[in-house]
Amino acid sequence: MRRSALVTSVLLFVSVFAVYCAYVKNLLDNEPIVSLPKISLLDEVTLPADKDDDVRVIFVGDVHGQYHEMVQLFEKTGLDNTTVVLLGDFLAKGPDSVQVANFILNNKDKVKCVLGNHDLAVMFAFLNPRVAKFPWYKNRRNLKPLQFTLTEETFIPGDYTKIKPMHLDISRQLGPEKMISLAQHCSAALHLDLGEEKVYAVHAGMLPGDFNNRIPSIESLTEMKFVDRTNWSKFSKEKESKQFLRWFKLWKGSKLPDELMTTYVLYGHDANKGLNIRGHTMGLDTGCVKGGELTGMEFTRVAGKVTTKLHQIRCSGSRRAALLSLEQKARNEGKDIEDLDEWKNLVNGGKPVPHNEYTESPPGPDDSEEAPKRVGNSEESNESKSEKLPERPEGDSEETKGLQHAGRPNEQRSGSSDENRQEDQEQLHESPEEVYGPEAWTSQIESTRRGPS
Repeated sequence: MRRSALVTSVLLFVSVFAVYCAYVKNLLDNEPIVSLPKISLLDEVTLPADKDDDVRVIFVGDVHGQYHEMVQLFEKTGLDNTTVVLLGDFLAKGPDSVQVANFILNNKDKVKCVLGNHDLAVMFAFLNPRVAKFPWYKNRRNLKPLQFTLTEETFIPGDYTKIKPMHLDISRQLGPEKMISLAQHCSAALHLDLGEEKVYAVHAGMLPGDFNNRIPSIESLTEMKFVDRTNWSKFSKEKESKQFLRWFKLWKGSKLPDELMTTYVLYGHDANKGLNIRGHTMGLDTGCVKGGELTGMEFTRVAGKVTTKLHQIRCSGSRRAALLSLEQKARNEGKDIEDLDEWKNLVNGGKPVPHNEYTESPPGPDDSEEAPKRVGNSEESNESKSEKLPERPEGDSEETKGLQHAGRPNEQRSGSSDENRQEDQEQLHESPEEVYGPEAWTSQIESTRRGPS
């Protein structure tokens, strides 16, 4: 009797497993045959060549699908005669990724974009839906990589098990035509020539010498936070040892060669550091999707002089999405939203709050399926209430010469105060020679001039 029951159990298990395998095989066999064009590694943003022509560019940190907050920022800054540059991770996490993508594609002439790690994850999931469906799938040989110009390197995310169903869902909502358009329109990095000032836009980071005689890797442009001070080819998202330091510290003005003294790098990605304005680098990811701010840095060239201005708006972040979800749950259960324990926890311990403050959408276009409106040429005033950053005092160091942008390094910072405090303490015990070389630093610059060996 026992033997018969055991045999029956084994046969049942084998049958269920066979059905599951057939189901998985059917899904894999029926994956759409799609491809994406080569993505540009570096694009040039065309601006008026005459340095006396007026230019206005607004760089925006990680939007993460927060379409309404993005619109609020642009309503504040105005967009007439303006080029917008999104610094990557404009998709995923937030509720309105499709609307953000539509906004980009409907305004290609005015809105430029670099790709962040989440944007690449959406594209990778589009090519490899099995990775998002089956996290255990590890057969790299059958994966379709992303391809880029200027390099023979093909790109498969280092940890593609982090490709989530949300990335696949976004790619499917957009569909093949829009996915192809995004791949054609966006790039891994952008270069803008403002006259004497050369500006690069990337998502995560860029090292001195990149794009001169060395082609940076896709991983460094989209993932890098730390770099080995003695071997710049080694970078990571975490501080692996004392040899690693934040990549932007390599842009210390007094250590840069002359040809990089008027080069500036704008980036996002690092919400833990928050707003991080330094001599040659500007970090603009201020955690909008987490309820922080959405940050824009305006570059304006008037009569040959370039100035900058900071713009920020508060974000409801993921709280808005959570509250909209709770509102739906309350309707389904026939309750008032205030009666849900989740709502009480979400709104600061159950303190009374006006209902519509949390459940209605922020100002801006509604959540309809219509494509977002085009930008520019509106009759609304471009006047912004944003305060100008302090003027650079005379006698400033080499690191802050050039753009009239934000005082001295480390002054314009937000984000994790504990992390900033720890790094400041470490820096107190490091002389410039210990951080940058000089021999090791100089050799790294020279290696970028020679190119990879």
